[in-house]
Amino acid sequence: MNLAEIDVQISNHAICNALANNFFNYYGEVVKAEIISPTNLPDLPGFIDIYAEQSS
Repeated sequence: MNLAEIDVQISNHAICNALANNFFNYYGEVVKAEIISPTNLPDLPGFIDIYAEQSS
């Protein structure tokens, strides 16, 4: 079942915002989300290998 069948106003943006807000409420801190993509990888040890494995 598609969520849009339950609520026609639901969107990917709304779901992402709800998840982020619940995360922030749970941990009591608000942070800015980072966009991670093949052209914008963070400088973290081993991240490229993990990203490649999870992207396949």
